[in-house]
Amino acid sequence: MTKIISPTNNILEKIYKDRLIRSSVTEKSHQWFFHIYFGNYVKYQTAPFQQEILKLTEDQTLPLVAIMAFRGSGKSTIVTCSTAIWSVLGSPNKKYVVILTKTQQQARQHLANIRYEFENNELLRNDFGPFEDKNSEWTSSSLTLPKYGAKIIAVSAEQGIRGLRHREYRPDLLLVDDVEDDQSVRNKDSRDKTYDWFVREVIPIGDENTKIIVVGNLLHRDSLMMRIKNDISKKNREGIFKSYPIINDDKL
Repeated sequence: MTKIISPTNNILEKIYKDRLIRSSVTEKSHQWFFHIYFGNYVKYQTAPFQQEILKLTEDQTLPLVAIMAFRGSGKSTIVTCSTAIWSVLGSPNKKYVVILTKTQQQARQHLANIRYEFENNELLRNDFGPFEDKNSEWTSSSLTLPKYGAKIIAVSAEQGIRGLRHREYRPDLLLVDDVEDDQSVRNKDSRDKTYDWFVREVIPIGDENTKIIVVGNLLHRDSLMMRIKNDISKKNREGIFKSYPIINDDKL
């Protein structure tokens, strides 16, 4: 990740030494959670836009957040990995997290990254675990967390997603990550198909308390990200759109 920022060393040292304080602080703040438990990703000072992304993931009053940022900005690590974990373990108390990608290979990779943290992040395991027991179902496409009554799955746009349920819960957090690529945005029919999939299939699988976060790059002026921006700006959809180009462009 590029230029990520950590809190002051003195504060971090105090939190690291006290498990009770650490758990209490990180349950409520994704920013603290990320810096404490994903510290291996934090190499430099956090850029202001990354701090803003973390705050947007915390805001449960926003039903839709669209984040368009350049490759290498760290958006997938913050949103698709850390947010998925924090939203289950922390104060959002999400029960059914669904990650949606363009391909099944991408979906499996995102879930593998999350599973790696559950299995190998010792501080996370000590503070919030255990994450698995004899009733756990961990596959390449889903992770159940019995202690939290929660489930995280990753699916692709190629798969059917209607009617998804985990016990009595419908998906309450949808993380849509790079569902378009350079090839798919070239054709208008393909762009229309992606937008229709988002509107007709993705949004309806949640309920009134579901939060949707969409992340992607600027691939086309008529891409899904830009159509979501247009919907929000025209107040056709409630939410917020944020663009973080590698070079500022006031036209975005």
